[in-house]
Amino acid sequence: MKFRKLLFGLPLMAASLLPHGHHHVDVQDDAVVHKLTHGEDGRKNQFGPATMALLDTIAFAEGTAYRPNNGYNTQFTGRQFSGVNHPRQILGSGRYRSDAAGRYQFLSTTWDSLGGGAMTPDRQDKGAVRLILKRLNQVGIRVNNANDLEYLLKKEGLSKRILAALAPEWASLPTVWGASYYGQPVKSHAVLQNHFKTRL
Repeated sequence: MKFRKLLFGLPLMAASLLPHGHHHVDVQDDAVVHKLTHGEDGRKNQFGPATMALLDTIAFAEGTAYRPNNGYNTQFTGRQFSGVNHPRQILGSGRYRSDAAGRYQFLSTTWDSLGGGAMTPDRQDKGAVRLILKRLNQVGIRVNNANDLEYLLKKEGLSKRILAALAPEWASLPTVWGASYYGQPVKSHAVLQNHFKTRL
């Protein structure tokens, strides 16, 4: 057999090996392969659709989702940083000051706890999922890995208990009472649940 490229770790057969009349993708076209392995926004689909919807919802709540580069280079206040490292720059807005950066607004200390290094989109997504798993387990919602998280989100949706478990990590997510864990501006349960559903 003749193989051209790998997709999801599986070899793709050359088009000449497909039965007559079947549609095929020209696997020589890197742009086509990129579209198959990445979402419409160019992000790598390394997690299931419900988990990606949760990540999108966190970015929406944190105010980074619609920034340049899908928010991956966004600092607190909306300022954009260049390079791949955490900028470690404290910025202020009103009475708030923070060095949060990236799509999920990682504090420099949080990023360091996740291993630090380059803040690529894939690494930011993986880091956010690690924080989600940690926070859920801390309140007794047992999820051992990304597959467990995907199952939970498909079964339960973005419930109030899931949002409340994540509220200590992301100030823009509401506690069970609907307020921010840190007394900061917060999105409502209903707004976040609706956004989550639109991203599925």
